[in-house]
Amino acid sequence: MKPLSRIWLAVAMLGLAAARAGANSYVVTPASAWCGVVNSAGPGDTILFAAGSYPGTCAVTVSGAAGAPVTLRSQSSAPADRAVLAYAGSANNIIDVYGSFLVFRWLTFGPTAAGAGVNPIKLRSSMQGVVIDQNVFQGTDIAVAANSSGSTYQDISVTNNLLTNLQSTGLYFGCHDGVSCHALNILIRGNLIDTVQPGDGVGYGLEIKLNSWATIIENTIYNAQGPGIDVYGSNRGDPASLVERNYVEGSKTDAGINVSGGPAVVRNNILVGNQYNGIWAQDYGGRGLQQNVWIVNNTVLGNQTGGIQVSNWQAGAGNVLAFNAVAPLAGTPAFTPAAPVADAVLGNVSCSPAAACFDQPNTSPWDLWPAAGGPLIGAAGNGLEPWRAANDFLCVARGSAADAGAMQRTSPGAGPQLGGGNARPPCGAPAVRGDFDGNTRVDILWRNGSTGENTIWLMNATNVRSLVALPTIPDPAWQVGGVGDVSGDGMSDIVWRNDATGQNTIWVMNAGTLSAQLPLPAVADSNWKIRAVGDFNGDGKLDLLWRNVSTGQNTVWFLNGSSVIGVAPVPAVSDVNWEIGAAADFDGNGRPDILWRNATTGQNTIWLMNGTSVSSLAPLPPVSDANWRIGGAGDYTSDGLTDILWRNGATGQNTVWKMSGTAVSGAIGIPSVGDLNWKIAGPR
Repeated sequence: MKPLSRIWLAVAMLGLAAARAGANSYVVTPASAWCGVVNSAGPGDTILFAAGSYPGTCAVTVSGAAGAPVTLRSQSSAPADRAVLAYAGSANNIIDVYGSFLVFRWLTFGPTAAGAGVNPIKLRSSMQGVVIDQNVFQGTDIAVAANSSGSTYQDISVTNNLLTNLQSTGLYFGCHDGVSCHALNILIRGNLIDTVQPGDGVGYGLEIKLNSWATIIENTIYNAQGPGIDVYGSNRGDPASLVERNYVEGSKTDAGINVSGGPAVVRNNILVGNQYNGIWAQDYGGRGLQQNVWIVNNTVLGNQTGGIQVSNWQAGAGNVLAFNAVAPLAGTPAFTPAAPVADAVLGNVSCSPAAACFDQPNTSPWDLWPAAGGPLIGAAGNGLEPWRAANDFLCVARGSAADAGAMQRTSPGAGPQLGGGNARPPCGAPAVRGDFDGNTRVDILWRNGSTGENTIWLMNATNVRSLVALPTIPDPAWQVGGVGDVSGDGMSDIVWRNDATGQNTIWVMNAGTLSAQLPLPAVADSNWKIRAVGDFNGDGKLDLLWRNVSTGQNTVWFLNGSSVIGVAPVPAVSDVNWEIGAAADFDGNGRPDILWRNATTGQNTIWLMNGTSVSSLAPLPPVSDANWRIGGAGDYTSDGLTDILWRNGATGQNTVWKMSGTAVSGAIGIPSVGDLNWKIAGPR
């Protein structure tokens, strides 16, 4: 198994903490020559900006390294104590970025001079691994622009930022002609964009230009002049852009979401009160790129000219329109055309009046939970189509009786409030445990015990979509203990343990890229192994499941991020031939169960758990061939149910047991890996 040739690893780690060795922190003030300090930094260094107003600009030419970025951040995350980069001129951008592996965090930008075209952050040259997180952009031109001719931007993350009263489009990635530059594997997540003016002629919330692609999830966008979100697709075979779990309201002259070309997945979004349609699949410029556009499980309410419009859709083009819930204004169509041509058109619901479908669709803030007993409940059913939504707008598993629209009703009573100028409600848990790139599909983590290489298979159900190489750790004493969102940022992290030194640590991952390391308390006794992660105490935080391979004891560390806040025993299993394969929810009660395998006898069983107590046992079919080992567990078939991942250590075969609760309902092969040094490390 080889990593993708386009992935460049700048660090070959000699040990888990080696990339951080020698990292320094430097404090700068408004009176400092701060740009020079930034450009003198080395991999792993942090530049701390003291509170105050910084009137200057900077061309950032320094680069960090994979796993050891150079970080520029305010000393404090408190809004009142942040550094404010408030350049008043028109000759430069505030920060021109030329380097890779950089983090910008907790900074406030603007306002800038009206009409001056000053970008707070302009990505100037080919680069990768830049993270722009938890910043404020107020009254500026394009907040983050990545459209310099001749550049390729790769693995850029723009997350959890606040953008208000912008003079132009909020986020701009790629070049309009689709040739001059490209933005690849961009993550735009959790941002709040409120009010965009037409300074650049249109004023989008965000746009991904032709032959660029992105994952755009869990953003909130109000009052864009043009579309809230626009993706232009690709004519050269790029992966699909994913537009999921976004809330878009009040676009002034256009649709909430424009799909100007495919491939694109538009799923689990909520579109309210936009001037044109809620969603428009537009044949932009007559390019003929309305291909492989999947518009699935969206909620569309009260848009001025209609619900969902598709243009120039042709039979056999791979397009899908399914399980959308549309409440049009009186006299406007739910769908245009009324009978679209697509490879799949099914289960869409027109809601008239809107109250027939939703709890409270009449005034903001809205409650758009499916009305109990209404036409959305269970209307999507279940299936194995690759375009199906495994989770809803709030990352809730849809299960085998999925509702139409963006939200799955999960209990009696009121649903979450939406709109009113507020950010969309956060997901209560990671969308999918084991999902490294935010596409709501479970991925597979591999480790090579001979070379120390580590690689992620990014999956689409049981199909390998692409590979991402992680930093190499040659020391075989470092072993993966579990995979899950320990840091609470909505994407899966990796928990490591060193069997020789007793060290434990978390790799905080951002879209498949190592962004930070968080130490955990050491455990010197090498008989204790981290075997899985799961939320055992129901507080929304993932915990660590330990097993002592000498005594058979088992215990859980309750975590709050990387802090241990409690310890609880789990019943011991003295026969050490029993190995923990994974912790995952098999019975649908929202709590992790424990999957066991005895490689000596071939027995397999599930402990159905209530917290750290065993409520019952569910035996599974035995597998007598001891070469078959459990690699992990996750929803690989996108039906909302946990499946079991297996690897044969003698043949290199890999397979998924498709589960229906605790019953095996089938087996699905996935690509073999003949090099037996490669072991599946998670999710588990």
